[in-house]
Amino acid sequence: PQSWGFTANFLLRRGFSLELAEKAGLLTKRNFDGKLFDRFRNRIMFPIRNAKGETIAFGGRVLKDGEPKYLNSPETPIFNKSQTLYGFHLARENIRKKRQTVLFEGYVDVVSAWKAGVTNAIATLGTAITSEQANRIRRSSESVIVCYDSDSAGTNAALKAAELLDHAGCLVKIANLPDGYDPDDYIQKYGGKKLRDDVLAQ
Repeated sequence: PQSWGFTANFLLRRGFSLELAEKAGLLTKRNFDGKLFDRFRNRIMFPIRNAKGETIAFGGRVLKDGEPKYLNSPETPIFNKSQTLYGFHLARENIRKKRQTVLFEGYVDVVSAWKAGVTNAIATLGTAITSEQANRIRRSSESVIVCYDSDSAGTNAALKAAELLDHAGCLVKIANLPDGYDPDDYIQKYGGKKLRDDVLAQ
C-alpha cells in the first residue's frame, strides 16, 4: 500500500525488530531524524531468490506514476546484486536441457516470457550484467540470446552484455525487437508465439 509505516508496523506486530528489517533492506532511515520508514510503497512486489530458491531480496514496480519505476532492495549480508540472476532457480533445469539462456533486463520481462512459454528466461536486475553473472550463465549453458529493450539504452546495454558473455565463453546472439518496445510490451501486443517465432528464433 501507499504508506510510510505499513511494513514497519506489520513486522513489529509479528515480533520482528525494526533494526533487523532495516538490515534486510525493507526499511530505511530518514536523514533528518533517523526514524525508520518503509522502503517500498505503492508497488507490486517481486521476490528475488537465490539459486536455492530462498528469498533474499525484493523488487518493486510502482503501481501508477512515480520514480523510480523499479526499485530493488539494497545490498545486504544475503543479497549481492552483482551475483544474482532473477528466475535462475526456476530456469536452471530448462537452461541446461536447451543448452541456451534467454537473458532479459528485468523481472517483468521474465514473468511475461515464462507465461509465453520461454522457460529458459532469466534477468539481471535492471542493471548491467557483471562478470560473475556471465560466468554463472556460462556454467549452465553454451549459448545466450540477449533480449533487452529496443531503445538506445537497451541496445548499448545489450552490446556490453554480449561482450562480457563472449568473454565468458558463450555463443551470443542479440534479439531484435521493433523500435519502442520492451519484451513485456511486445508480448502484451503480439503474444508469446510471435516473441518465440519472430524475435527469439530469428
